[in-house]
Amino acid sequence: MLIWGCSLLGAVVVFFGGYYLGQKSGQSAELKNQVEPQDAEFPLAESNALLDEAFKAYSQRKYRDAMMDFQKVQEKQPALVGIDYLVADSAYRAGEGVLSADAARRAISKNESSVQARALLALLDLEKSKVSKSEDAAQQMSDPSVNAENEIKQLVASNLGDARGYLLLGEFLRSNGSYHSAADVLHEGWLRADPRVTRGFLSAKEQLARLQNEPAKSVPSLSELTSMSGEQALVAALASLQLHQSEEAASFLGRAKELYAPEVFQELMRDSAFADYKADLQCKSYFEQKAN
Repeated sequence: MLIWGCSLLGAVVVFFGGYYLGQKSGQSAELKNQVEPQDAEFPLAESNALLDEAFKAYSQRKYRDAMMDFQKVQEKQPALVGIDYLVADSAYRAGEGVLSADAARRAISKNESSVQARALLALLDLEKSKVSKSEDAAQQMSDPSVNAENEIKQLVASNLGDARGYLLLGEFLRSNGSYHSAADVLHEGWLRADPRVTRGFLSAKEQLARLQNEPAKSVPSLSELTSMSGEQALVAALASLQLHQSEEAASFLGRAKELYAPEVFQELMRDSAFADYKADLQCKSYFEQKAN
């Protein structure tokens, strides 16, 4: 009986030991089979210069120029991630539907900006259906308008913190007369938009950094105050603080506060360029106030 009991206990230990090792082995194999993330290639100097030109043209609504520059980037450095979608987007805005669709399909095949590319393809299909004959539209398997809305919603759902998807969905709903729903979606986008990634915010940060690198030698005249943009007033305020002209700095900060959204202004007041001046009696209130 004792021998039988020991044999049974040994069998149980072997069984559970084998089960445990098998589980560990399976987990290790699963981890080994997972694809290692690849480091994205960084743009070389020549590609970077072309990207600057492309995005500049895009921001100026010169979409054909932007498309051509993005294509040149891809020719010079094919391994860069996301260029196919940039070609597709700029081509779409330039009215080059066929070229846009081809680039969007390439983006999807590479799984690069694929959600955005699918939404773009759905919009292209929708536009095509509007100009096609009614009998051709009747033969389609699905409603292009419904498909476009679903793809745009998927774009929003895949990145809930990206305001661009909300903007696209809001404009789509407005084009279909759904103004109430569009207003709700656009409000959501406004709430979730990051004030730190706007062009105006980044431009202001750039100018503050330049002034840190090369401090001001003079301060703009207060007579120019009312004609200044928010960015100009902000830079003038930092220049004044660098030259210990606190009253002028306070006036310039007051002008900047009027022209920037509260959230953006407060973020700019946290910029490292102002770190040494937060105790300045004339300007202290600007650094301490909270955004509404």
